[in-house]
Amino acid sequence: MRSRDLKPLFPALVAGLAASWLVAQDDREHEYRLNLDVGYRWEAMFRGSRDLYRTQLDLGEGPKLFAAELYFAPASGANQLLDRLQINLDSWGGEPYNVARVRAAKNGVYELDFNYQNIHYFSSIPSFANPLLGAGSLSSQHREDTSLRTSTLSLRLRPGRAFQPFIGYQRTTRGGPVLTTFWGDNDEFLLAKNLDFSSDDLRGGIVVDLDRLSFRIEQGARWYRDLSAFLAEDPQTGNSNRPYLGRQLFLDEFAGGQDVKSRAIPYSTAAVTARPLDTVTLQGRFSYSMADFRTTYHESLAGNFFSFPELRAFYSGLENRTSGTVKQPNLYLDLSAQWQATSWLRLVERFRSHRHHVSGYRLARLSYFNVDRPLATRLVPRIDQESLLDSFLGMNVDTEQFEVQVTPYRGLLLRGGFRLERRELELENIYKQETDVLIVGGSYRFSARHHFGVEYERGRSDRPIFRTDRNDFDRVRLHGRLSPFEKLELSGNVTLADQESDLVSFSADSRLYSAQFTYRPLDRLTVTGQWERTRLNTSIPYLIPQTFTWSDFFFREFGNYGNLLVDLRLVRNSRLTLGYAVWGNSGDFPVNYHQPVARFEMPVGERVVAYAQWNYYDYNEKLTLYPQDYRAHLATMGLRFSMGK
Repeated sequence: MRSRDLKPLFPALVAGLAASWLVAQDDREHEYRLNLDVGYRWEAMFRGSRDLYRTQLDLGEGPKLFAAELYFAPASGANQLLDRLQINLDSWGGEPYNVARVRAAKNGVYELDFNYQNIHYFSSIPSFANPLLGAGSLSSQHREDTSLRTSTLSLRLRPGRAFQPFIGYQRTTRGGPVLTTFWGDNDEFLLAKNLDFSSDDLRGGIVVDLDRLSFRIEQGARWYRDLSAFLAEDPQTGNSNRPYLGRQLFLDEFAGGQDVKSRAIPYSTAAVTARPLDTVTLQGRFSYSMADFRTTYHESLAGNFFSFPELRAFYSGLENRTSGTVKQPNLYLDLSAQWQATSWLRLVERFRSHRHHVSGYRLARLSYFNVDRPLATRLVPRIDQESLLDSFLGMNVDTEQFEVQVTPYRGLLLRGGFRLERRELELENIYKQETDVLIVGGSYRFSARHHFGVEYERGRSDRPIFRTDRNDFDRVRLHGRLSPFEKLELSGNVTLADQESDLVSFSADSRLYSAQFTYRPLDRLTVTGQWERTRLNTSIPYLIPQTFTWSDFFFREFGNYGNLLVDLRLVRNSRLTLGYAVWGNSGDFPVNYHQPVARFEMPVGERVVAYAQWNYYDYNEKLTLYPQDYRAHLATMGLRFSMGK
């Protein structure tokens, strides 16, 4: 199983232990708290696809630090540098998501925070984009085993005061092996990629908190670098493995890499809330960034390939040197105003705008070697080509919504409004879409334990921009909560949505029904459960490129999910928890997923709780074509330790 690098955690642990020792030397009263959750996990009787198990769960064996909290608050006046120190650790020891947080603070003076997180991402699905699956190959051609690490250090001065300046730095890296494919002129070949990118963020700003006005302004810059490399050392015949014009296409070797770096990317954010009058609330958010990338890419490959339509010839080698630049300005604005006209009438106006543009150019210099045209009498040793491409894409989205909320009497809320959505796509031509949406709804709260609500939206557009845009849609949602008696709570939700586009005959409808309950028949017994049913029908027309005729893609999904959890408190604060969750789909991709669980906790003295937990995962796809099922038993034993003063 995987191991995790604990070195980023050592400074935090050493600092916490040193602080605890220093505080313990003082005779005056101080506060401290230590909570630990440690254990060991075993895996047993695993069967099936290890790759899909790691893609979905990726829970490893071995010793675990599930959670740790260390808190110190020196006695008043005992420490002039800080008055509290807190360290939190979560999910260390081979888990796919690790977090460490450290905070040192002094009331009214500063707050210093350090955060570290490591997300391990594994993806390898044998049936995904695998043209050799029908021949029995279970090796995914798109595999990723990478780690995303982020470290953040931030300092806020004068916390809790009217004016609070702050500064921060963040370092992000992502790297690891990736398996992918590249299109080598009429065939696909496997490539090994070493993913290697990083970014550095430096930001600063101020928070102002006054009686009727509060705002936050932040200015930052980001530096980005991607130095990923590509390699194929072993000869390959490609995915098609079929002759092309009587000759076999193949790849002998491939080497390439990219260098994507940015100039300092400035970004600005601001948020403000103002109450000029007791009945008026104004809010606004703004963000802007301007990305500027410089890219170079090189590749060198050897083998036998056919270039069409560029050369209309076979060739045995290629050298590619490409450079380019990209600029991406991005602007977001969100403004809202609320006016409580009377005790029973509220008016709400909101405007949102998003501007995202991408412009750039690419200069490619290609050198083809040993070019052999099918009807030519001799080889051409080398052909050089140069191509320049520039492009622009802009997407502008504006949304304006006005809503009236009426409370005719206590507990009853009625709302109605109108939303106008405008979208504009800029390419060589400009494509526009306007959507008018009617909004109505209401809710009634009988008491704190009983309420019911309904919401309805009806939208109509003048035209679609993209093929699967919704031209017309209707959506209704009903939700409520009911408690027939004190020990039983019921809640439910029904969501119905239909959408279609008359221009391309695209249609989709979805249905969601869910219900939850909590039942406490005894003080020591709690039973909770949930049921959810979904239905999705989609029909999308598409053009068959070989025959230039239209056909339809249909997808049907009928899903059910349910879980039941029983929690029983036994003698001497022992606890037994039994649960079962199952998800099933009987549509075009039938699958069942069973997840039972059992857990037992027992106090061992005043400060220690011992526990044991069993989990079972049974993933079963009902299509025999895709052997991606797995079954796994996980057993965990651990101790929770707590002490404090």
